[in-house]
Parts: sequence; C-alpha cells; structure tokens
Amino acid sequence: MSCDIVVTHRVFPETLTMLQKLGNVFVPGVERFVEAELRRVLSNARATMVFMPDHVDREFLLSAP
Repeated sequence: MSCDIVVTHRVFPETLTMLQKLGNVFVPGVERFVEAELRRVLSNARATMVFMPDHVDREFLLSAP
C-alpha cells in the first residue's frame, strides 16, 4: 500500500529511504516547510511525521491526516 507522507523537517537519508518504501514522501527543500506550503501538502497526505519545533494547534490537526 502506497500513501503520501509529509515530513515537516529534513531527516537523515536513511530515514527518508525507509519512508519511501511506504509511499511518496514530501520533505521540505530547506530546513522546514513554510506554513502555507505545509498546509498545502498536508491536505493530500495520508500520514505526517512532526518534530519538536512544530507548532501543532487545532488548525494544524484539522488539516492533517
């Protein structure tokens, strides 16, 4: 089963390789997604991997899988 996975920050290459076995992975081109881009990719995601610096509020949860 393949799914779209959003990773909110850069990850180690080994982590990315493992996640890519599960589906299409969206990672930021820089350190992290800007807010508008994150909301856009979350709208089509089936899974999300968030990190300590992320601000997870009601709006984030409503847009996340």
